[in-house]
Amino acid sequence: MICRTLKIVLCSGLVVLMAAFAAAQRLPEIATPENYKLDLAPDFEHDNFDGHETIQIRVLKPTTEIVLNAAEIEFREASVTSGGSTQKAKVTSDKA
Repeated sequence: MICRTLKIVLCSGLVVLMAAFAAAQRLPEIATPENYKLDLAPDFEHDNFDGHETIQIRVLKPTTEIVLNAAEIEFREASVTSGGSTQKAKVTSDKA
């Protein structure tokens, strides 16, 4: 089994915090989160947030994608860092 620790950096704009129903929408068991770092700047006038999020995960199986719950979040940039090397990540949204 391959286990690696990665850091996913997500710069998000217009972040609307909503309660996710994790039990109803399970993510693939490819990676598990180990640590979250959130830097949020609320914009009370427009009822939204701007911010920066770093998620440290443990990859449990070889994969070409990582799925996140991200209801009503607009991503400006995403990257993956492993072993001191960083690469830009492609973000796609499931509009379902």
